[in-house]
Amino acid sequence: METSTPIPSGERGELYHPGPPRFTSVGAEPIGELVHGPGERTNLSPLAVELSGVDGDLAPFDPDWAASYEWSIAETPDGSEAQLGDASVIHFEPDVPGQYRLEMTGPDGSYALTVRAFPEEDEDDPQPRVTLSAEQDSEQFRIDADARPSPEGDNTAEDLDVEFYVDDRDRPALDGELSVDGYTATVPADAVTDSVRVHAVAVGDRHSVADFVRLESDGSTAHPNDPPEWAEDATIYEIFVRRFDDEVTFETIENRLDYLDNLGVDALWLTPVLDAHSHRDETQPGGPHGYDVIDYYETAGALGSNGDYEALVDACHERDIRVIFDLVINHTAREHPYFRAAKHGETVSASDLGYFENVSGDDQEFFRDLYEWAYGDTAKTYAYWQGIPVVDYDSLALRSWLLDVIDHWQGIVDGFRCDVAWGVPRSFWKNVRDRVKARDEEFLLLDETVPWHSDFAEDQFDAHFDYGFNETLRAIGRGEEDATAVNDVLDDRAAMGYPEHTSFINYVENHDMERYRSIGDRDSQMAAGAATFTLPGAPMIYYGQETGVSAQRGTMNWDSVDVDLQAYYEDLIDTRDSLSELASDAPTTPVELDERPDGVVAYARGDSDGQVLVVLNFSGDVATVSLPTGVETTDLLTDETVASGDGVEVEHAVVLRADDADL
Repeated sequence: METSTPIPSGERGELYHPGPPRFTSVGAEPIGELVHGPGERTNLSPLAVELSGVDGDLAPFDPDWAASYEWSIAETPDGSEAQLGDASVIHFEPDVPGQYRLEMTGPDGSYALTVRAFPEEDEDDPQPRVTLSAEQDSEQFRIDADARPSPEGDNTAEDLDVEFYVDDRDRPALDGELSVDGYTATVPADAVTDSVRVHAVAVGDRHSVADFVRLESDGSTAHPNDPPEWAEDATIYEIFVRRFDDEVTFETIENRLDYLDNLGVDALWLTPVLDAHSHRDETQPGGPHGYDVIDYYETAGALGSNGDYEALVDACHERDIRVIFDLVINHTAREHPYFRAAKHGETVSASDLGYFENVSGDDQEFFRDLYEWAYGDTAKTYAYWQGIPVVDYDSLALRSWLLDVIDHWQGIVDGFRCDVAWGVPRSFWKNVRDRVKARDEEFLLLDETVPWHSDFAEDQFDAHFDYGFNETLRAIGRGEEDATAVNDVLDDRAAMGYPEHTSFINYVENHDMERYRSIGDRDSQMAAGAATFTLPGAPMIYYGQETGVSAQRGTMNWDSVDVDLQAYYEDLIDTRDSLSELASDAPTTPVELDERPDGVVAYARGDSDGQVLVVLNFSGDVATVSLPTGVETTDLLTDETVASGDGVEVEHAVVLRADDADL
């Protein structure tokens, strides 16, 4: 096992500090109970990760796994009897509303951590949102909070409060306190002697996802929660790696890069490429998926060497295609040497010890501590897949090892797609973000969270798969929803509490679900695909979506491509890239058509500086649609007229200029 060199501690701020202030509510429920009901801890995730509240645990960042850390409560609200455990990783549950100050003592000193607990909240209540901006205004820094109520519920902007907090890590760099007036906080510029992070949370019936800005002593400011600029409108292409050809290696994928480049792909997401049990044995359920990792530092032998993989990444970069690495750290394979040592007492060879080269290979208890156990030697596993035991983030050694894995691959790729992100404690993801962004602010962190939840947008992930959008598109394909449900997508994001600054991935299908054509048909798939390219969010294509592959994980049909379908997706990509009105930050307005045939929906993109009308048709029959006054009849997807009488004909989708229309 090869290992990497960690980032120097000086590049990450104070070593070991447990990170930013935490925001929670009294009695917040863990994910197991939210999904399965009371009494369920987790067979879906390794910890009872809370979806609304303080992280499922609190831990030192970038820990020295051989050291110990002690926690204590320095300050509590009146009436609190909250207690802490004596482990290095603690599970803290506030018992009364108010502000708590915890202290963690490690090998280099003590650190304070603020925990703000709000009164007990109902998950069904609407959640507000907040985004911060900052600037140096004359001789002071000014921080403004854009606090917005949920589109659901009765709260108005006037009903919301905003609370500001200085990051405990940066207290020494601030000479004084913030002055707060409503949604604005100020501080004298000369009071900031180094980097100072200021966090804020909006409060209504519930508290929002927190946001923060960074103030610098040179007068500059930053909003670190902004996603990488390249990712906001990138066309992402997912490949289920071992099915991209009859026999797949990194070299065969490299040989297909010109196809992806000509298609217009900006980022390539490959399902896991590391040495995995299912890569070694293709007869495993689900095929050679790679989500059962045996070695986190070596690629699968069937695909090629680490050098071959790096050559593929370099070839992508030569074509301005970024590479997204599928990071699987909720679980390992049962065949991983660490798990075999933990369960069966097998000795880990010197070559397999890797990061733990100073640990005895026959120390079974050490390796047991890396995993979660249901009872005795029965390991907890991810859902019902017995072949992938979940790891235990209560172990500092586990955290330290996986941070090293992250360091290793970050130096090669452009982003991580984080598998089962909701199964990993959010405190760890905060540590990951702190660590990778110190090295590269443009590195992408993309989460898989099912059920999706806005808490993972709080100082953790740049972008989120829009599970709700996907479900809406598939419900339309199944005939369970009217096409106009597409116009609810943006409100759905806001109602979930996602802040304005976060980014989304729009997708029709992926490796975990049936192809869209198996629930709808070719025509409705084309309309759904157009929705992903014409609404805010980065569009994603699952390999073969554009060529007519019918099986969920079927082999790419290079010899029987649906050329008309492929040309259609090329047009979608070209149009998305060429029209600023279709960019993620352009306004979106639902449009009511005078006569709307079944299966048709319309919306406007853009503003007074430029506007287009998008019309989608999921019905499978060509629809004649009447247009508002001022809308042109040339389809920008094909540059051909679609005029028909007083309206236009729409087969699957049209994009029409509407600069002079009142939409």
